[in-house]
Parts: sequence; structure tokens; C-alpha cells
Amino acid sequence: MVAPDDLQPRDVLLGRGGSTYTHSGNRLLRTFLDEQYMGTWNSLTSKKAKTTLTRQIVMDLETEGFRFLRWDDVSNEWIMVDQNVAREKIATLLREMARFEPYRVLDGAQNRAYDDDDDDDGPQDDMMGQLHHDTVPSLFASV
Repeated sequence: MVAPDDLQPRDVLLGRGGSTYTHSGNRLLRTFLDEQYMGTWNSLTSKKAKTTLTRQIVMDLETEGFRFLRWDDVSNEWIMVDQNVAREKIATLLREMARFEPYRVLDGAQNRAYDDDDDDDGPQDDMMGQLHHDTVPSLFASV
């Protein structure tokens, strides 16, 4: 279990709402999926191939230190979910990103699909802008 104060930059929070959507791990995950896997995802036609891809993505992310967490109302802490739940989160994100891809508008170094507000979120905004120009190794090294 993970206390709310012990969340890390690579934690992917499951659930609904702005606090999970804007968490640094969730933002980093969306950027990573967009840059590294959207093309492959869109080219796959079978459910089996997409399932295989999402399993591989989960393993790659866990190797890089990502954790997939869900809030537990009983303990008031975040709990790690199993790989199947994490795989379903990845699959859902990829489906949503593919569905809205024609509507996304790139704005310089930052994609408004990932930061739809006009404020400066400080280092987090700076990190997201930088990620759009980095390669995979530096993507993970920057967090």
C-alpha cells in the first residue's frame, strides 16, 4: 500500500477525476503511449494482437519503475493492482487516444490533449513539453 503523500512521479493512478488525470505518472504514460505505441496500436486488427501488445507495454513500464495504483476507501491508501488491471488501463487509454486522434491539435512542443488548461503548472508543464522532443531512454531518465 502507498500513502497519499508517498506517490511517485511514475505512479499511474486509476480512477476518475482531475486529480488522477493530471498526476505526473498518468501524463507521462499518455505521452509515452502516444509517442511509442499509437502507430502500432492503430495498425493491429486482431484483439489477440492488441492484448499481446498491451501486456508487453505493462511489462516494459513496470521495468522502468511505473506502478499502477487504485485508491482503497477502507485503508485510505493507494494499492497496487495486478498486471491484468494495468493491461486493461493501457488498452482503454489506447482506444480513447485512437478515437480522439483526429481531433487533437498540436500546439508547439505541448499537446493540448494532455494539458488542456492555460495555466503554467510549473515543472510538470515544463517536463511534458520536454518529453515531446525526447527519445524513449531520455523519457524515462527525466523522471
